[in-house]
Amino acid sequence: MSHRVILPLGLLGSILLSLSGCVRNVPRTEPADLPRLEEAVRANPYDPELLTQLGMAQYRARQVEQAESTLGLAVGTGEAPGVAYLYLGLAHEDQEEWSDARVAYVSYIERGRYGELKQEIDDRLALIIRQEFRSQARNLIAQETELSGQSPTPRSVAVLPFRLITDNQDLLPLQVALSDMMTTDLVLSGGLTVLERAQVQGLVTEMDLTEAGYTAPETGARAGRMLRAEHVVQGVVAALPEDTIRMDSDVLNTGRGESAGDATVQSALESIFDMEKETVFRILDILGVEVTAAEREAIGQNRAANLLAFLSYGQGLTAMDEGRYDEAQQFFGAALQADPGFTAAQTARTEAEGLVQISDVSPFSISSRTDSEFSSGLGSPGQTGVLTTGTASSISSLLEATTEGVVPGPAGPIVDLGSVLTGADLQSTMRDPVQEVQGQEGVTQPATVSIRITIRLPGGGD
Repeated sequence: MSHRVILPLGLLGSILLSLSGCVRNVPRTEPADLPRLEEAVRANPYDPELLTQLGMAQYRARQVEQAESTLGLAVGTGEAPGVAYLYLGLAHEDQEEWSDARVAYVSYIERGRYGELKQEIDDRLALIIRQEFRSQARNLIAQETELSGQSPTPRSVAVLPFRLITDNQDLLPLQVALSDMMTTDLVLSGGLTVLERAQVQGLVTEMDLTEAGYTAPETGARAGRMLRAEHVVQGVVAALPEDTIRMDSDVLNTGRGESAGDATVQSALESIFDMEKETVFRILDILGVEVTAAEREAIGQNRAANLLAFLSYGQGLTAMDEGRYDEAQQFFGAALQADPGFTAAQTARTEAEGLVQISDVSPFSISSRTDSEFSSGLGSPGQTGVLTTGTASSISSLLEATTEGVVPGPAGPIVDLGSVLTGADLQSTMRDPVQEVQGQEGVTQPATVSIRITIRLPGGGD
């Protein structure tokens, strides 16, 4: 005989509340808590939750360096809650340690549980990476002598901005738009390690190059050595009479400081995408990369529907490079108006929108959010066992699937339902976004928790 147990929401809440002792939270901490937490950590110097609490309190007290050290210890235990990585990222960002901030934020996105906050940090990563590229470029120039003796990354390539020769200022965005499209096409070939266009542009900007420098072999070799790129693609686009355009590209071997091969294509301006694809396939031949039919098709499809959309896209890339994210968003929007199917413009506009929203948000402001900003009506900080609709639904489904049905009554015999919840189940259901943004996370213990449930059936007797 099958049995189905239907538990009311109140009983589910009681069950969760009774389990609160099995859940270790990371409570909200403030600067006033520092003396207590420092004493607790002295007594338990390897406790990841205590270290996290102390690091959070230090950060809120603007003791950023101390917070960074404490949170680093928490993360080093291998058992730190996700919020430790969040606050570690904030501390790194405060000190403009961009690479470390990126690593910490990526770890938080992997471990954190609150979707809206994770999305904000994901958007923030785009800003961090751009800052990292600029900082990296300055460091590369400062270490140029040391880097010149290092071996390049095998089968790596960087595409410099194209030098544009024209009296038509409307065509200037082709400089970055073409290098961006070519970078993407080389990635699609699958046979190369291709440096990010923004990374290359960051170095070009720090090198303070004139347009003539884009095509000088010594410039390409120098940039390539600093970027540890085995090859650098340099090019010139010249506007000729009667709306004709010529594209000259050179593949420079940075180690030897000499050309590995070149390509020249000339056609009508309206055929610029076909010219770019022909150039890409010639470059791949020079580099000895065999392209599959699927890769060739993907490269061929990476284009805009018209030149107007492509030029607007190039304007947007330039605005992004210069930190004018609001303008970039508008340029990418114009590109999509001219070509609604322009995937690269859609992706870039989404990134620009995120950058607009978070570029003026300081790291510290994230740590001091009010309850209402992330509460979504899901309870108050410090509460345990608070049921959301999703929590109730998931636990109800779990119990129904396990027990298959008896409606409990006050006078029946006891039915043993067995162990129906584990530590993993609790970790997935005990979520409170208010607590997460304030540092109050749920389960961090790796041990399994089993709960045996018994229910009295109707019909009398013990």
